[in-house]
Amino acid sequence: MRKIDWTAARKIDWASLEGGHGPAGTVPDLLEECAREDPLHALGAIVDLGDLLRPARGRVLSAAPVALPFLVALAEGGAVHAREQVVRLIRRIAERGQPAAAWSAAVDGVWPRLPALLADPDPLVRRQGGRLLSCLGRPEAVAALRERWDVEPDRRVRCDLVRSLGRADPAFDLAGLLADDDPQVVLAAVHALAATDPAAPLAHVDALARAVGEVDSALWVDSAWLEDVRLGGGPTELVITTGDLLAADPDALTGYVTRVARDGSGPRRAAVLGVALRLLYAWRDVDLVPLLGELLHDGRPAVRYRAAAVLACLGAAGRPHADRLVELLEDPHEERGESTAHTTGDMALWALAAQHDPRGAPALVDLLEGDRTPFDLNTHRPTASSPVTACGPWLREPTAEEVLTPLRAHADVLVGPIAARLARPGQHRLLVAALCRVLAAWGPLSRAARPVLETLVGHRYYGRYATAALKAAEGYGESDVPALAGEARRSGVTIGVLGALGPAAAEAEETLRRLATPDETGWRRVEAGYALWRITGERADVVPLLVEAATPLATGDYTRPRGAALHHLAEMGVRTEEVLAVARAVAGSRRRVADVGERERIAEDEALRASAAQLLR
Repeated sequence: MRKIDWTAARKIDWASLEGGHGPAGTVPDLLEECAREDPLHALGAIVDLGDLLRPARGRVLSAAPVALPFLVALAEGGAVHAREQVVRLIRRIAERGQPAAAWSAAVDGVWPRLPALLADPDPLVRRQGGRLLSCLGRPEAVAALRERWDVEPDRRVRCDLVRSLGRADPAFDLAGLLADDDPQVVLAAVHALAATDPAAPLAHVDALARAVGEVDSALWVDSAWLEDVRLGGGPTELVITTGDLLAADPDALTGYVTRVARDGSGPRRAAVLGVALRLLYAWRDVDLVPLLGELLHDGRPAVRYRAAAVLACLGAAGRPHADRLVELLEDPHEERGESTAHTTGDMALWALAAQHDPRGAPALVDLLEGDRTPFDLNTHRPTASSPVTACGPWLREPTAEEVLTPLRAHADVLVGPIAARLARPGQHRLLVAALCRVLAAWGPLSRAARPVLETLVGHRYYGRYATAALKAAEGYGESDVPALAGEARRSGVTIGVLGALGPAAAEAEETLRRLATPDETGWRRVEAGYALWRITGERADVVPLLVEAATPLATGDYTRPRGAALHHLAEMGVRTEEVLAVARAVAGSRRRVADVGERERIAEDEALRASAAQLLR
């Protein structure tokens, strides 16, 4: 450990400098904490320093250039623990911050010490140091990286250096490395080439699959180039990000997934199912069902778990493997989800439920009668496009509505256990609300739950859901229209109830006309227009509204209201040239059009395609 004299740091007026949360007055204390021998204190201080010094919206904060000499001193040996994390912090400031004179001057002041990090005894520091130099845009940095490449003995560091040189030096012979004897070096070279030539990986699918699938790919643990905790880091992130290199070509990506899933080591076979999910989310007409069926028999429990989880997202397409899913209902292998632990049996159950297979009903009954809260209690579902960040290994659990609402045909078996769960004291309020919404969606099929629902009416949180379920169980009629019209602006579900009443809801016509104006949200406007048609049969005002909402689908611009508009147009049989143009674009796209949610994404896209096909008949 190299002792640092902190006197100079104490003389700086840090309170006048800007940090991530205002004045940077705590920086000198945190710098000293980073040098402590207690690892918990030191690591915590590095994290807190990162919060203070990382760029804000691309702007280098004024405290960062002033802190740089002290950070370099810590990286050189002033810190006892995690010196590579200090280098990572310096690099993140350099990568994420827009060029700034003060930062450039600070780098000039410490420059001779930065290339020296490439020769540090700790390979982790050398890996981070290489990526740091690659982002500085200096010819002398390129020279230092080339010199290190010639002498670096550590295979792990060499693979990171390939990535660093590929970024920093356009003259570096990446193409020559494609013939290297080391598959991991080839893999690194392809990643580096892809940054400037996105088509390059398509010629090396087999080499990529072989490299990520082998046990040797463990050398990417602690790589400076694999740090996304959402993707698992290290080899798991490597499997996923390598798949991303092929994302524009579904055939190439299918080949990659298949090769890794069949020939890769156990952890890589599990990880590549995250890539499979991304592939299925993005592209139509990709048939992974036979492969997923093979993986349901895999000797590694995590692979069976994730194969069942992916099949749960495919719905009816997974029916060829329903018998095996029934066998897996008893599989006890457990993995951590977003809010609770799940077993392979749970994943198999979700898959069977998505297929509407009656053999899943007894297991659902057992789940409802047990003590676990098996469903996702998050009630928010975005209506706009959302990226896929959860990729297989940490698929969120489904909501109660996602699993149970489609199982109306099994309501006679499930209503009793749902009612018993609602009657049980101490249930999470979000679970109670979700189960009430399921019963409301089943309508009169939920009549057996009325005694329990009556006890829940009046509760300050879920009382309104219980009231809605109770009323739905009894059945809505014309006498309910005034109350429903009063609630319509606050609830899209209520608008749907009014529409389902047809002409009996004529009294709500004016309310629905107000909700169908451009001043309202897209969802309310679309559903109000559709309800108007169901109630009055009017098309003159409703059809233009729905066509306007659905038109962006022709360019792949999806939101839930736009998808709903296309479904409604198909039901109404509107076949104007404008509507047919949208239908042709939706039906003819190989890319999925629906891109919202996770489990429901594929089902919604298939429904869109079915509506488009109906219009084109």
